[in-house]
Amino acid sequence: MARLIAKDHSHGSVGACHLLKSVLHKEAGLTSFLDGMQKDVGYMREWADMRIDAYPKSAGPVTDPDPDPQVVSVLREADYVKIKFGRGDVDALCLLTALCTAGVGFSYEQLKSFPLQRQDIMDHLDAPKLGAPGHGAGLPNGVVAENGSSPGGSKALGSYCIDKVALAKAGKIDPIIGRDKEVRMMTEILGRRSKPNVIILGDPGVGKTALVEGFARDLHIGKVPPHLKGAHLFELDLVPWWPVLPIKGRWRTGSRT
Repeated sequence: MARLIAKDHSHGSVGACHLLKSVLHKEAGLTSFLDGMQKDVGYMREWADMRIDAYPKSAGPVTDPDPDPQVVSVLREADYVKIKFGRGDVDALCLLTALCTAGVGFSYEQLKSFPLQRQDIMDHLDAPKLGAPGHGAGLPNGVVAENGSSPGGSKALGSYCIDKVALAKAGKIDPIIGRDKEVRMMTEILGRRSKPNVIILGDPGVGKTALVEGFARDLHIGKVPPHLKGAHLFELDLVPWWPVLPIKGRWRTGSRT
């Protein structure tokens, strides 16, 4: 649907604005959900139309527009949201949640005038309790979670963090090759009595995230000391392109500085 919208407007690529207009279409099945949140769907569609009108037009005829970098980022974020919601596939709600995330499809300044934020959806769904028996009535497209509750019942973890061990369990993390020494070193540091802090530093692309994901795989398969078995590894992804840094046995995102 987003491709058709882009083609109708003679746009050479599909942007976040086209994707937003498509998920707000009545056929996407989110209208009643947004009405239940008391959101003005008409205004949201007009908001998308304004950005579609401002999108650069193609100099030549358009046949099959490809997604632009913002849409690629939205789809990547929607895949994380899918795991958080416990969905088998990325659906319209996952896409809308990703589109409402500042710095993904739209900037923070742009989303200031948009009446729906990512946290609004999370709060409405009460994400950490999605897996509770009987929960999920009235959610769009049957949105339920297989294991939406985070360990310890922390609402903050369920709302803001990604469980890397759950990703490993779902087969979303590939094996890491040739870094056994570094992963073992991380495990040893986290087992210290004092100063159990791991900080991974390096230039972009050298494999910092791969080390974290390799450790997550070890946690999943139990290839860790007894005191770490059953542990969870959370990623706090405030800005998607920042590297992940471990602090005091927990994991958060840090700036490149």
